[in-house]
Amino acid sequence: TVLVIVQIESRQGVENVEKIAQVDGIDVLLIGPFDLSKQMGAQRGGKEHEAAIQRILAAAKAAGKKAAIYCTLSLSHG
Repeated sequence: TVLVIVQIESRQGVENVEKIAQVDGIDVLLIGPFDLSKQMGAQRGGKEHEAAIQRILAAAKAAGKKAAIYCTLSLSHG
């Protein structure tokens, strides 16, 4: 079994995400939020960044694909 994951982390990726999501054989759209905000020149967590993430999620759902997002865990050692 092969799992195919494509990472969306640029403005061009977001602009084409609906077409990307329709590609046969792609299983998961992975959002790279840090690179996405940097490549877009948008503030991470800002309106444009959040709209891009929502567009990726909607494209995945419409195509019957899964979506995932890269995240980090910061642990505080009190």
